[in-house]
Amino acid sequence: MSLVLWIGINVLCIEALLAYIDDSYSFDLSAHLAYYEPYDDWYPENQVRFLLLWDFIGLPHEKAKQEFGRTLVIIGFHVDPVQMTVSLSVDARSELVAAIHSFLHRMLGWMNWALNVAPLLRPALSSAYAKIAGRSIRNAPIYINADVTRDWMWFADTLQNWSGV
Repeated sequence: MSLVLWIGINVLCIEALLAYIDDSYSFDLSAHLAYYEPYDDWYPENQVRFLLLWDFIGLPHEKAKQEFGRTLVIIGFHVDPVQMTVSLSVDARSELVAAIHSFLHRMLGWMNWALNVAPLLRPALSSAYAKIAGRSIRNAPIYINADVTRDWMWFADTLQNWSGV
């Protein structure tokens, strides 16, 4: 991809052409759009020039990845150069938070299960239980602080060498 970018920048004079893994992106200050026949659609002129380079060298690409606009989604991040922000969508944030909650509840349950044969590890759960004590909202966030991290690491390290009851 580096050589293709070099050609785009130095031969085709496409400014600020960048890449992340196998995704290329840039900006075009011109409002002029050019027609790209293989996709039967209109795109910024520099984007069409870069697509034509890909066609010339036989580099495969797909229409679904050819986005342009004032804001874009790049590797799952919502990028807004006008507002100078990069963020996650509401759905992505909700999904991540739900996964964290699920993970924490499963971890506590799994660790609690291990206490059946390793009761001396019980103190390691105290800091986590203190974080959830008195909560009335089932899926309220539980933040992992230094105490919980330290205790869970001690639990894991001790359980690793535990020979049983």
